[in-house]
Amino acid sequence: MEPVLVLRTAKSLILPLRVPMPLWEEQPSASAPPTRSTGSSPITSFKATTQVLEPGTQYTHTVTLSIGPGTNDGSAKILLQSDSIRNEGNWRAKLYRGTDLRAAVPFADGHVELHHGLPAGIYTIKLTSNDAPVLPALNVTFGPFNLPEALQAGETYLARRQYIRAEAVLRDAAERYPENADTQDLRVLAETLATADPAAYQEEESKFGVMRSRSDTVGHLRELLASTKEKFGIRMASIFAARSLDRTAIPDDVIAKIAQETASTVVLQVMGILKEHLAAREDTSKDQVLLQLIGDTVTQRLEAVDILRQELRSHIDGVRQDMMKNTDEKFGLICEALERFDKPNSPKACFSTAEHSNFCSIPNWTGSAGIFKTWSRTLIFITLLWKIFRQWMN
Repeated sequence: MEPVLVLRTAKSLILPLRVPMPLWEEQPSASAPPTRSTGSSPITSFKATTQVLEPGTQYTHTVTLSIGPGTNDGSAKILLQSDSIRNEGNWRAKLYRGTDLRAAVPFADGHVELHHGLPAGIYTIKLTSNDAPVLPALNVTFGPFNLPEALQAGETYLARRQYIRAEAVLRDAAERYPENADTQDLRVLAETLATADPAAYQEEESKFGVMRSRSDTVGHLRELLASTKEKFGIRMASIFAARSLDRTAIPDDVIAKIAQETASTVVLQVMGILKEHLAAREDTSKDQVLLQLIGDTVTQRLEAVDILRQELRSHIDGVRQDMMKNTDEKFGLICEALERFDKPNSPKACFSTAEHSNFCSIPNWTGSAGIFKTWSRTLIFITLLWKIFRQWMN
């Protein structure tokens, strides 16, 4: 199987979703020169290296692939570099889209630019010496994050204390899916975490070369809170964020009441991250009431999610072991179980799955049992369902 590299774009960031290791090894991007800016987007490229063996000399060359922002929004520039490859061996890099050859460029001075403004899509990169392949063809797919990917990536970057990356991904998603409240909640929490964890934020700023003072960060968070309230009304994440900025701004009874509202599981996960950073503050600045409410809200609801997941897993295992049902019938029963998970019957559940109903759907197929219907699903359970179905097929 040919290696596949999956990249996603967010503003001027090129971020990896899947790297075909160990054939290709991702490399850290060089730090940008510092400039104080409150509005410009950070810029980063994806870089990875691999080893190739020259057919004639049996000499090993290190090849670096760099994919960065292109000349147009959402496009990419693709470069291949090697300090040891020279054009005497008739080395060429080729770029395909499907079977269409888009570029065939010889190495010159150890590098080759395959394209400077490649639009989103699926491409194949091949490297040859004297027309003989010296590297397995690399399939590269890149484009913007879809909504489930953006929510998952935002949570992942926040857990890694990579707040600038998270904010860029979530801001881009909020522009592309403006009616999605989960994206806005995560943006609010990302900015709140940046103010609560200044050391990690400043370290990341130094890598991107985009510097903001604390007053800039706090001011941006206040603007975000105001725009969120105007568009989506009073949200749990926003109330907790406002309270973390100024405990006198939100009375205890207000945060106690808002803590009873529904929040999606991805927002609850990030609230748990926020609680850890707020708890690490000096004792004199800790807001014990807020910490207690966030802790209770997150712990109780995620425990409820775990219980439902265990019940779902047990139900699916029971369906799989039912020898009286065919594959179509089993698939339908699992769909029904997933529907019940998405809509818990208990009014005390106070959580929901992430709001991306239009992006995890299966077409209305016609099966022998007539059970394949369109439904919304969170990415994690579509993945679970696919794995189970593959096991049956194998």
